[in-house]
Amino acid sequence: MKKALFTTPIFYVNAKPHIGHLHSIVLADTAARWSKFWGTPSAMVTGTDEHGTKVANAAAAANQQPKQFVDTLSKTFKDLSDKAKINYDRFIRTTDPDHEEQARQVWTTLQEKGLIYKGKHQGWYCISDETFYSETELEDRPEGKFSKESGNPVEWYEETNYFFALSKLQPQLKELYESSPTFVLPSGRHQQLATELATQPLTDLSISRPAARCPWGIKVPGDSSQTMYVWFEALINYLTAAKSLGIPWPAHTHVIGKDIMRFHGIYWPAFLLGAGLEVPKHVVIHPHWTIEGSKMSKSKNNVVDPMEAIDEFGNDTVRYFLLHDSSLDHDTPYSADRIVERHNVNLVNKLSNLFARVCGPKFSISESKVQSIPNWSAQAKHNELIEQLRELPEIVNGYVENFEFSRALSKLNDAAMAVNVYFQDTEPWAAEDAVQQTVVATTADSCRIIAILLQPFCPDYSAKMLDRLAVHPEKRSVEYARVGADSSFGENANRKGDFVLQRL
Repeated sequence: MKKALFTTPIFYVNAKPHIGHLHSIVLADTAARWSKFWGTPSAMVTGTDEHGTKVANAAAAANQQPKQFVDTLSKTFKDLSDKAKINYDRFIRTTDPDHEEQARQVWTTLQEKGLIYKGKHQGWYCISDETFYSETELEDRPEGKFSKESGNPVEWYEETNYFFALSKLQPQLKELYESSPTFVLPSGRHQQLATELATQPLTDLSISRPAARCPWGIKVPGDSSQTMYVWFEALINYLTAAKSLGIPWPAHTHVIGKDIMRFHGIYWPAFLLGAGLEVPKHVVIHPHWTIEGSKMSKSKNNVVDPMEAIDEFGNDTVRYFLLHDSSLDHDTPYSADRIVERHNVNLVNKLSNLFARVCGPKFSISESKVQSIPNWSAQAKHNELIEQLRELPEIVNGYVENFEFSRALSKLNDAAMAVNVYFQDTEPWAAEDAVQQTVVATTADSCRIIAILLQPFCPDYSAKMLDRLAVHPEKRSVEYARVGADSSFGENANRKGDFVLQRL
C-alpha cells in the first residue's frame, strides 16, 4: 500500500518559531498519526525555507553569513519539533543538496514544456512577503504603498526575470477546483479560490530575481545571472521529500496557514500540472492565533513562544488545546487560562478521574464481566452507552478525515462524559455483585476504547491511560477500539491512588 505523505509548510527562517508554527506541525502530525492508526502507511515531513532576500537581510543585520544564520534558526524549528515529540520522517531544508537538484529538475522540465520564458518585469515588490503585488492589492498611506493582505510596505522594481506561463494553466486549474470539491479544506477557502479562478484572469508569474539583487538562493539552470524566486523553489520541497522517502507522488495533504493560501492553492498546483504531475489530495488551510483580538507580531511583543508553552503546561496539554480550540473557519484567541481549563476539565476531571475511580481498590477489572441482570433498572442506559461506543471510531474518523479535530475531540469528550454519568448513576460501589461487575467491566472497557482513540491526539497521556488499565502494547491498535475486543486487560490495575494526570 502506498504511503500517505502529510506535510507542514516549510517555515521561513527570518525569526524564531511561534505558536502558529507549532499549530501547523501538530495538525500534520496528528493527521499522519491517525492515518497510520487507521491502517494506512503514512509519513510526515516538516522543515525550513532558507533562501531569499528577507533571509539575506536578516543575516546581514545579525552580522552573519546567510548559511551560518539559517543553520542556527533552522535548528530552532527542528528543536521545536523534537521537543513537541513530532513523529516526522524527514526535516527538510531548502539548502539541502537533493532539494537544490530537485528544484533544477523541475525548472528544466517546465522550460522544456515551453512554460518558462524570459521577459521584462516591473511592479510593486514586497521584500517581507517575497512577492509582487498589483495595484488592486495595495493601499495608499501617507508613508507609501502597502499590501492590503499583509500590511507590509512595497517598493517599485523594474528588472529582467524569468516568467512561468501561469495564464496557460488557468483552464486546468478551473477544472481541478470544479472536479475536486475537497481539494482545498475548508470548503469556504476552496470556494474562494474557485471563484477567483472563474472570474479573474491569471497573469504570468515572475519566478526569478536578478542574482545581483538576490544572490542567496538557487541559481537558474544555464543562467547564473538569475536566482530562482524563493517561493518557486520552496514549494518543490514536497517533491524532494517524497522522493527521498521513496513515496510515490502525489502527497496526501499539505497543511498550511491562510497567509500562504494562494501559493499552495494556485501556484503550486499550476507548477505540478505544468510539469505533468498530479496534485495532492488535499490542501488544508488553517487560520491564525490571536492575542486579545490582534494578530501576533514582534512589534506588539505578543508572540507566544511554543517552547515556553510546552515547558509550562506539558506537551500533550498544549497539543490538546491547539487541536480542540482551533477551527479551520476563523482565527482563534490564544489563552493560557483556556489551556489550563482544557487540561483540568476535559483531561483530568472527565478522563483521568474516571480512570482513578474504575481502577480503585474497591473493584477488580480483571474479574469483572458483563452479566445478564433480570429487570435491571439501568439496562436502557447501559445499552445506550454500548451503542455510542460502537459508533465512536467511525464518527471520530469522519471528523479527522475532514480535519475537524475540534469536533473529533469533542466527540471523545462527550463519550467520556457519558461514561462518567453511567458510572455515577449506576453506583457500582453500592450495587449487588452482578450489577457491580457489569458496570465496572463496561466502564473500564469504555475508558480503554476512548484512550485508544485518543492516541494520535495525545500520545503521551493516552499511553499513561492505557498503561493504567494494563492494556498490552500490541492491543492498542484501531481494531481493538471496539466493545469487548480485549478480554485480557486490567490485570493488577486496581489499586489506590496512581492518578494518570494531575491538575494544573
